Amino acid sequence: MRQWTHAHAVLIFALLPAPLDALAEPPSRQSTTAFSNELLDRQYQALLRIPNRIDVTYTTRGAVRDVFAKNGDTGFKLTGVENLAEGDPAPQVLRDLSDLLMAVGTEQFTVRTVFDSLPGLRTIALTQSIRGIPVVHGGGLAIEFHQATGNIRGLSSHFLPDRGLAPAPLILSSVAAERAKTYVVAQKDSEENSADIVNDPALVYYAGGPESDAAALVWAVNITYLTRDGGPLSKEVFVNAVTGEVVFEAALGSAH
Repeated sequence: MRQWTHAHAVLIFALLPAPLDALAEPPSRQSTTAFSNELLDRQYQALLRIPNRIDVTYTTRGAVRDVFAKNGDTGFKLTGVENLAEGDPAPQVLRDLSDLLMAVGTEQFTVRTVFDSLPGLRTIALTQSIRGIPVVHGGGLAIEFHQATGNIRGLSSHFLPDRGLAPAPLILSSVAAERAKTYVVAQKDSEENSADIVNDPALVYYAGGPESDAAALVWAVNITYLTRDGGPLSKEVFVNAVTGEVVFEAALGSAH
């Protein structure tokens, strides 16, 4: 029988939006994030189903990050996924794994890709949204499972539970756009008056990384500008949609 190998783990992990650092201990002992007793109990009861020789790691938000079965069977199963295709909503996946992920019911999955990874095995990668708002720089799930039974061989998750996240913005997108533009100009790596807003800001949840509680509802603003040596560059600036603070920026490369 083929075993789940490091190569498989790398393949699955590569399908997720961004790399995260796993924790060796459950979040109830390490994280400063508050978890309800109900969510922790649900996760604990789910983990009791896992047989021996299973490695489990966590993110600081409580969700299981990796479940790795040395014997090829994690003890978890997917149901109703036989006909899922790219772009399909996948509520059945969240239903089957909600306890492991500490989901609260407002999160959604959409199929990013699905393919046969080995004979008899299938891999599905999913993107995440919350209340229909996309999750970026995190979110998502990748799973390898047996086609015949749905039994999961391994999974990697960047899941963002909807816990303490703002449901709606308090500042206008136009205000966020101007703050992003001001932020780029203030960094002094752009020529004066060269910063331009490319598109209307998009409302997204920024996951913020696995070892912080920085996840937030943000306006994502794309800015192009000329550097002082004349090169056109582009940045995506994330402005907190409640406080108006810039929480993160990502270089998008040369702008043409």
